[in-house]
Amino acid sequence: MSKIGRNDPCPCGSGKKYKSCCLTGATTSDFLYRRFRHVHSELLPQLTDFAFETVGPEIVAEAWKDFDDQQSLGNFDPESTMYVLFMPWFLFSWILEMTPHGSDEFCATTIAELFLINEQGRLNADEELLLRSSIRSPYTLAEVIGIKPGQGMTLLDLLRRTKYEVAERTASETLKRGEIIYCATSDFAGLKTNVGTGPYALRPTAKRDVLELRKWMNDEIGADNIEAEHLHEFEYDIRGLYLHILRGMLRPPTLTNTDGDPLVQHKIYFDIESSDQTFQALKGLAKGRSENELLRDATTSEGLVVKAEISWLGGTREARKRLGGPVLLGLLKIDENHLVVEVNSKQRASRIRRLVEKRLGNKARYRTTLIESIESQVEKMWQSSADDPFGVSGWSDTRTGGAAGLNSVDDLQPEMRDAMKRIARQHWAAWFDLPVPALNDMTPREAAKTEEGRELLESLLLLYEGHQSRDSDNLMAPDISYLRRELGMDQQRK
Repeated sequence: MSKIGRNDPCPCGSGKKYKSCCLTGATTSDFLYRRFRHVHSELLPQLTDFAFETVGPEIVAEAWKDFDDQQSLGNFDPESTMYVLFMPWFLFSWILEMTPHGSDEFCATTIAELFLINEQGRLNADEELLLRSSIRSPYTLAEVIGIKPGQGMTLLDLLRRTKYEVAERTASETLKRGEIIYCATSDFAGLKTNVGTGPYALRPTAKRDVLELRKWMNDEIGADNIEAEHLHEFEYDIRGLYLHILRGMLRPPTLTNTDGDPLVQHKIYFDIESSDQTFQALKGLAKGRSENELLRDATTSEGLVVKAEISWLGGTREARKRLGGPVLLGLLKIDENHLVVEVNSKQRASRIRRLVEKRLGNKARYRTTLIESIESQVEKMWQSSADDPFGVSGWSDTRTGGAAGLNSVDDLQPEMRDAMKRIARQHWAAWFDLPVPALNDMTPREAAKTEEGRELLESLLLLYEGHQSRDSDNLMAPDISYLRRELGMDQQRK
C-alpha cells in the first residue's frame, strides 16, 4: 500500500487534504496502536505460560469444549484456524471456578484475572491497563460499515445497535463493507481495538439471522436495549450462531438444479440419419424461440440443416416464475450424423432420451451416456466463494450446471451467451416482485418499505456487489445501480 502524502486527498472521502483532515488523528492513533500491539505481543506469551503452569495444559481441552459446546469443531487442535479466536477468549473470558487458599467457597475468575493478582507489582502501567480493559470484554456480532484500509474500521454492533471505530490494520485490508465479524473490543487509553476476532467474516446476508437472534434476546430479557451484561448472559447463543453459519459457509455446497435434482453432468450420444430431420423434430424443445432464431446460428447446405444447436427450454411453473421466463434445461448439438445432448442431472438425462426417441423413432440410435464428474467444479466454487451469489434470490441453473458454471464463460457458444443474457434480463426484471429468503421471504419492493427490510436489502445488495467485483464476467450479474434506483436505495447507503 503506497504512503499517503500530506497534500493528497484524504482517504476518508471528506474531500480535504490529508494534512488538514485525518493526518493528526492518524499520527496519534498510530502511536497508540503500535504501543498496544507491543504490549499485547509481550504479554500474551506470559499469560499462556501462566495458564499452563497454574491450571495445567489439560485445562485447555476443557475450555475448548466450553468454547464449542455443540462439539462441531472436533477435538482441540492448536493448528485449527479457530485458535486465533479461541486463545484470547480462553485467557480473558473463559470462567474458571476455583477455591482460593483458606476458603471453602468457589469463586469465578479468568486466567487473566489470576495473572493480574499473581503479578501485581511486577506489571507496568500499560500491561495492567491492557489486562483490565481486555478481561471479560463481551463478544458480539458486528457489521463492517466503513473501512480505512491499513488503519481501521467502523463497526455497528448488531446486537447493541451501537457504532464505534476500531484500530485494526490487517483486518481492514481484507474485510468488505457489509460483512459481519464476531469480536470482542477493548479500550486501551482511548484506542478501541479488538481483543479477539473470528478468523472468518460472515456474509452480509447473515444479518437476517443476527437480527432474529436479537429479537429473541429482547424477548428473553423483556427489554428493547441489549447491554454488555446481556452479551455475557447469551454468550453461548451468540457464538453458537456464528459457528453455525460458518459451518454452512465452509461446507462444500450440495448443488441441485431448478428441479431440485442432484447436479450430475450427462452427455447423451445418438447416431442420427439426417441432421435436418433431427432439427425439424426437436426444434420445438426451444420453447419461446422461433425457427428463424435457431436457424440464424445454424449451418445449412442447399436449404437443409447440417449443424445446429437447440436450447432445451422449459422448467416447472415455480421455476419459470422465479426466473421470469423459461429455464435452460439442457443443450442439444446436431452435427451431421451425430446428436449430443448435455444436461445436468440423471432425471433430465432419462427424460431427454425418451423425448428424442419418441420424436425421431428409428431415425435416431442411442449410443452411450457419458457421466462427467463435477467434483473439481464444486471444490473450485467452494474455495472461491462457498456460495452462489445469486442463490439467495433463487437462481440455480446455468448452461448445463449450477452456479459454478458462471465463473468461466470463455467457452460458451454465442447462442448460449445470448440465451443466458436474455434469461438474466428476465430474471432481474422479475426479481423485484419475487420473495427472497434473505429478505425473510419478502419481495425486494416489500422490503424497501420497512426499516428492517431496507437494512436487509442493503446487506443483500452489498453481497451482490462483493461477488460482482470478484467475478466481473458473470453473465447473471445484475446492474446494482439500477436495482438501487428502482428500490429507492441509491440515497440510503451508509
